[in-house]
Amino acid sequence: MLKSSELWPFSCELYTKTGVEEACLALQNKFGWNIPLLLYCIWSGLHQPVDKQQLITTKYFVDMYSGKLIEPLRHLRTSMKQDYEETWPVAKVDWFNLREDVKTLELNSERSLLESLGQQVQMSTGKVQPNAITYILDHISHCYRLEEGCRPFIVTLLTVIFTDELLHSIEDVLLLY
Repeated sequence: MLKSSELWPFSCELYTKTGVEEACLALQNKFGWNIPLLLYCIWSGLHQPVDKQQLITTKYFVDMYSGKLIEPLRHLRTSMKQDYEETWPVAKVDWFNLREDVKTLELNSERSLLESLGQQVQMSTGKVQPNAITYILDHISHCYRLEEGCRPFIVTLLTVIFTDELLHSIEDVLLLY
Protein backbone atom coordinates (compact mmCIF):
# COMPACT_ATOMS: atom_id res chain seq x y z
CA MET A 1 0.00 0.00 0.00
CA LEU A 2 1.36 3.42 -0.96
CA LYS A 3 1.51 5.99 1.78
CA SER A 4 -0.13 9.33 1.11
CA SER A 5 3.09 11.00 2.23
CA GLU A 6 4.69 9.79 -1.01
CA LEU A 7 3.47 12.91 -2.84
CA TRP A 8 6.45 14.92 -1.56
CA PRO A 9 9.16 12.44 -2.68
CA PHE A 10 7.33 11.96 -5.99
CA SER A 11 7.30 15.74 -6.50
CA CYS A 12 10.99 16.11 -5.65
CA GLU A 13 11.96 13.31 -8.00
CA LEU A 14 9.78 14.58 -10.83
CA TYR A 15 11.21 18.08 -10.45
CA THR A 16 14.73 16.77 -11.10
CA LYS A 17 13.79 15.31 -14.51
CA THR A 18 14.95 17.09 -17.65
CA GLY A 19 12.66 19.96 -18.60
CA VAL A 20 10.31 19.66 -15.61
CA GLU A 21 11.58 22.65 -13.64
CA GLU A 22 11.38 24.86 -16.73
CA ALA A 23 7.89 23.58 -17.61
CA CYS A 24 6.63 24.11 -14.06
CA LEU A 25 8.08 27.62 -13.82
CA ALA A 26 6.58 28.52 -17.22
CA LEU A 27 3.15 27.30 -16.12
CA GLN A 28 3.52 29.23 -12.87
CA ASN A 29 4.89 32.47 -14.31
CA LYS A 30 3.06 32.64 -17.66
CA PHE A 31 -0.28 31.07 -16.76
CA GLY A 32 -0.54 31.55 -12.98
CA TRP A 33 -0.68 27.84 -12.18
CA ASN A 34 0.11 26.64 -8.67
CA ILE A 35 2.86 24.04 -8.93
CA PRO A 36 2.00 22.06 -5.75
CA LEU A 37 -1.58 21.76 -7.06
CA LEU A 38 -0.31 20.69 -10.48
CA LEU A 39 1.92 18.05 -8.88
CA TYR A 40 -1.04 16.84 -6.83
CA CYS A 41 -3.15 16.58 -10.00
CA ILE A 42 -0.45 14.52 -11.68
CA TRP A 43 0.28 12.29 -8.70
CA SER A 44 -3.35 11.59 -7.82
CA GLY A 45 -4.18 11.02 -11.50
CA LEU A 46 -1.53 8.34 -11.68
CA HIS A 47 -3.24 6.36 -8.96
CA GLN A 48 -6.87 7.31 -8.50
CA PRO A 49 -9.46 9.55 -10.13
CA VAL A 50 -10.55 12.44 -7.92
CA ASP A 51 -14.01 13.89 -8.44
CA LYS A 52 -14.46 17.41 -9.78
CA GLN A 53 -15.94 18.83 -6.56
CA GLN A 54 -13.01 17.58 -4.48
CA LEU A 55 -10.58 19.15 -6.97
CA ILE A 56 -12.43 22.48 -6.85
CA THR A 57 -12.36 22.39 -3.04
CA THR A 58 -8.69 21.44 -3.08
CA LYS A 59 -7.88 24.27 -5.49
CA TYR A 60 -9.65 26.73 -3.18
CA PHE A 61 -7.65 25.47 -0.19
CA VAL A 62 -4.37 25.57 -2.16
CA ASP A 63 -5.06 29.08 -3.46
CA MET A 64 -5.82 30.34 0.05
CA TYR A 65 -2.77 28.66 1.60
CA SER A 66 -0.47 29.79 -1.20
CA GLY A 67 -1.80 33.34 -1.13
CA LYS A 68 -1.20 33.64 2.59
CA LEU A 69 2.15 31.86 2.81
CA ILE A 70 3.95 30.58 -0.29
CA GLU A 71 3.41 33.52 -2.65
CA PRO A 72 4.47 36.22 -0.14
CA LEU A 73 7.60 34.20 0.66
CA ARG A 74 8.32 33.75 -3.07
CA HIS A 75 7.82 37.45 -3.68
CA LEU A 76 10.14 38.34 -0.79
CA ARG A 77 12.78 35.85 -1.96
CA THR A 78 12.74 37.01 -5.57
CA SER A 79 12.77 40.68 -4.62
CA MET A 80 15.76 40.06 -2.35
CA LYS A 81 17.67 38.87 -5.39
CA GLN A 82 17.84 42.41 -6.77
CA ASP A 83 17.12 44.62 -3.76
CA TYR A 84 20.44 44.57 -1.92
CA GLU A 85 21.95 48.04 -1.53
CA GLU A 86 25.66 48.45 -0.86
CA THR A 87 24.84 51.32 1.51
CA TRP A 88 22.77 49.15 3.83
CA PRO A 89 24.24 48.29 7.24
CA VAL A 90 23.95 44.56 6.47
CA ALA A 91 26.79 42.67 4.84
CA LYS A 92 26.00 41.31 1.39
CA VAL A 93 26.75 37.76 2.54
CA ASP A 94 24.29 38.16 5.44
CA TRP A 95 21.66 39.47 3.00
CA PHE A 96 22.05 36.44 0.78
CA ASN A 97 22.03 34.10 3.81
CA LEU A 98 18.72 35.68 4.83
CA ARG A 99 17.46 35.15 1.28
CA GLU A 100 18.38 31.46 1.57
CA ASP A 101 16.47 31.30 4.87
CA VAL A 102 13.40 32.71 3.12
CA LYS A 103 13.87 30.16 0.32
CA THR A 104 13.97 27.38 2.93
CA LEU A 105 10.74 28.67 4.49
CA GLU A 106 9.12 28.76 1.06
CA LEU A 107 10.20 25.20 0.31
CA ASN A 108 9.05 23.97 3.73
CA SER A 109 5.67 25.64 3.11
CA GLU A 110 5.35 23.82 -0.21
CA ARG A 111 6.37 20.56 1.43
CA SER A 112 3.76 21.01 4.15
CA LEU A 113 1.12 21.74 1.51
CA LEU A 114 2.04 18.69 -0.57
CA GLU A 115 2.02 16.44 2.49
CA SER A 116 -1.42 17.77 3.40
CA LEU A 117 -2.68 17.22 -0.15
CA GLY A 118 -1.23 13.71 -0.09
CA GLN A 119 -3.45 12.91 2.88
CA GLN A 120 -6.51 13.37 0.65
CA VAL A 121 -5.67 10.44 -1.60
CA GLN A 122 -5.74 6.95 -0.18
CA MET A 123 -4.30 4.50 -2.65
CA SER A 124 -4.53 0.76 -2.35
CA THR A 125 -1.88 -0.03 -4.94
CA GLY A 126 1.36 1.42 -6.22
CA LYS A 127 0.42 0.57 -9.78
CA VAL A 128 -0.31 3.30 -12.28
CA GLN A 129 -3.95 3.32 -13.38
CA PRO A 130 -4.60 2.23 -17.00
CA ASN A 131 -6.30 5.57 -17.76
CA ALA A 132 -3.75 7.67 -15.86
CA ILE A 133 -3.14 10.15 -18.69
CA THR A 134 -6.87 10.84 -18.90
CA TYR A 135 -7.19 11.11 -15.12
CA ILE A 136 -4.26 13.54 -14.93
CA LEU A 137 -5.67 15.73 -17.68
CA ASP A 138 -9.14 15.60 -16.09
CA HIS A 139 -7.66 16.68 -12.76
CA ILE A 140 -5.67 19.51 -14.34
CA SER A 141 -8.63 20.67 -16.47
CA HIS A 142 -10.85 20.92 -13.37
CA CYS A 143 -8.31 23.34 -11.89
CA TYR A 144 -6.96 25.20 -14.93
CA ARG A 145 -7.80 25.98 -18.54
CA LEU A 146 -5.65 23.88 -20.85
CA GLU A 147 -4.88 26.78 -23.16
CA GLU A 148 -2.93 26.20 -26.34
CA GLY A 149 0.20 27.89 -24.94
CA CYS A 150 0.39 25.66 -21.88
CA ARG A 151 0.07 22.37 -23.77
CA PRO A 152 3.77 21.95 -24.65
CA PHE A 153 4.61 22.26 -20.96
CA ILE A 154 2.01 19.62 -20.06
CA VAL A 155 3.47 17.33 -22.74
CA THR A 156 6.94 17.86 -21.25
CA LEU A 157 5.69 16.84 -17.81
CA LEU A 158 3.85 13.79 -19.06
CA THR A 159 6.68 12.56 -21.29
CA VAL A 160 9.03 12.21 -18.32
CA ILE A 161 6.45 10.12 -16.45
CA PHE A 162 5.11 7.68 -19.03
CA THR A 163 6.79 4.92 -20.97
CA ASP A 164 7.35 5.12 -24.71
CA GLU A 165 4.27 3.08 -25.59
CA LEU A 166 2.02 5.60 -23.85
CA LEU A 167 3.68 8.72 -25.23
CA HIS A 168 1.90 8.59 -28.58
CA SER A 169 -1.46 8.95 -26.87
CA ILE A 170 -0.58 12.11 -24.88
CA GLU A 171 -1.04 14.47 -27.82
CA ASP A 172 -4.18 12.63 -28.92
CA VAL A 173 -5.73 12.81 -25.45
CA LEU A 174 -4.79 16.49 -25.11
CA LEU A 175 -6.86 17.23 -28.21
CA LEU A 176 -9.95 16.25 -26.21
CA TYR A 177 -9.41 19.12 -23.74
